[in-house]
Amino acid sequence: MNQKIQCGNWSNLYEKLLTQLSNLGYNDSTLTNYRGALKRIEGFMEARNYADYSGKVGNHYISEWVEKTKPVPGSTRFIKTIINRLNDTLTGKEYISRHSTIAKMWPACFSKQANQYIGYLRKRGYRESSIRIRRDYCLEFLNFLISSGVYTLSEIGAVHIYGGFSQSNAKSHYYATVRSFLKFIYEHGFTVMIYRYLFRNRAVPSLYQQFIPKKRFRDSFQR
Repeated sequence: MNQKIQCGNWSNLYEKLLTQLSNLGYNDSTLTNYRGALKRIEGFMEARNYADYSGKVGNHYISEWVEKTKPVPGSTRFIKTIINRLNDTLTGKEYISRHSTIAKMWPACFSKQANQYIGYLRKRGYRESSIRIRRDYCLEFLNFLISSGVYTLSEIGAVHIYGGFSQSNAKSHYYATVRSFLKFIYEHGFTVMIYRYLFRNRAVPSLYQQFIPKKRFRDSFQR
């Protein structure tokens, strides 16, 4: 780190962001990825003699980085996330992780089935990062059931599946997780209904509610 950057806000911002992420429970692998990306941003600032980081500097970095590297969408999202975290840290905006311990507590009435589902994913060889994502969106679905007055899996109806889907902010993850969970609870005897057939594709659910009463669909729900 050159002396100009040392005199600016970058060093403090860098350490503050990593400390915040560590306190929020981010694992070592994720923190290593953040450090690597932050070092690249630091190198970009040094090469252009930027003493201080700002939102404008972050946007400049993203523009040049995308132009030079032609990254895949996942990498672009990651870098944009880091820039957003830096901007929030710079302005003092509090970031509350959805990965906190409190947020990950299962509703008591579903904890047995949910924990078995997570064990099922591990046995099938899912990576821990994928399991964390599945856990988050399974929790989102189960909390939606609770808010809808559903306390047993046998009470689940199409309206709950579609309702949760429509409210989710990340429909692709929600779709993959809930469809997988619905398959699991049927195959392990927690319900006699094959609810996953209500989630045949990622179309807006209301578009295929009309098909539910049809005999071919109705018959598929039974064992």
